[in-house]
Amino acid sequence: MYAAYVVTPIIKLNSIESIAASGENIFVGTRQGNLLIYNNSNDHPRLLCLNKTFDKKPVVQIAVIPDVDILISLCGNSSDGLIRIHDISNITRQPVVQILENTKGASMFCIDVQEHHSMTGGVMHTILMWVVVKNSIKTYYWKDRSFIKHENDICLKDVPGSLAYCKDTLVLGFKLNDYLTLDLIDGKQKAHFPVGKNNEPCVTQVSESGVSLNKGFETIVMEIGIEDRKTGAIEKEQVFSMSAMTWSKPPVHLAYDEPYFIGLLSDQVQVRTLKPTLLIQNIPDISMAKHIIRVKPGFLFAASGSQIWALQASPRASQVSVLLEQRQFQLALILSNMSNETQHTPYQEIVRPGSIEH
Repeated sequence: MYAAYVVTPIIKLNSIESIAASGENIFVGTRQGNLLIYNNSNDHPRLLCLNKTFDKKPVVQIAVIPDVDILISLCGNSSDGLIRIHDISNITRQPVVQILENTKGASMFCIDVQEHHSMTGGVMHTILMWVVVKNSIKTYYWKDRSFIKHENDICLKDVPGSLAYCKDTLVLGFKLNDYLTLDLIDGKQKAHFPVGKNNEPCVTQVSESGVSLNKGFETIVMEIGIEDRKTGAIEKEQVFSMSAMTWSKPPVHLAYDEPYFIGLLSDQVQVRTLKPTLLIQNIPDISMAKHIIRVKPGFLFAASGSQIWALQASPRASQVSVLLEQRQFQLALILSNMSNETQHTPYQEIVRPGSIEH
């Protein structure tokens, strides 16, 4: 074990309900319907804005899309929740520019942002959003500075408790039921395994083709692939491969910061790797956390109901040095290949593939 992350408490605030981040700015939604925005440059958070009239209901979920200067908010519960779009081109003001009336009763949403480069050097963004409203999912796409609803809703047998998008697929978790994948290309649904009796579903996208699914003490990482299937004509079908890791307690939520999985347990945060399967770090300084977001490689925010912490990765070189001492050559090689800290790469020489012991 070693300290992969350095933890710093940065904001103390009552009634934290949701968090989001963009660059050095942290967006915090509260149970009272307030929105606070802090700038965290130089690790000294500075309050940029306190909007006490953001909403009258709890700010359940927020997401920032800096490429188009918007903030998406979901305020209220499953009976009166509503999605609103806010302009944040001026960070100190967040005027509502669109209310998605069809989302009344929404319980959660997820988004996907893709960047495209034209032959002339221009940049375009494709933005999709899926909103859970009771036992249906409504799809929206971004065009001409507003979200437009797709005409067809996706009908489900139950209300999902967790949702993520990955590789043309929606991955859903249902309390007291299964984790399910929904292929958005052909509409096929596939149940994978039960969430478990006393467990809350938790789906997290961890890569372009992978999601993590929590099941009690275990996290199953599922990779979604596509392969050809010859049935007279050549067709495409989804294939799934799974790997698992075990925590000391069931995680409430988690984030992935390659190559680390950071799990929020009830009494601490744990850092683990999947391949190889190792416990890297226990962080008892963070307890009762329920939110975690990755801002950029090596930097995350975690939050409980009353505290926000920053997690900064320790220098890669020092991590590799410790791993070499512990003879964890596989992980040392992974970190060394990821490192941008130096052009000279003595660690790659030490842990070159031919030298790894199996």
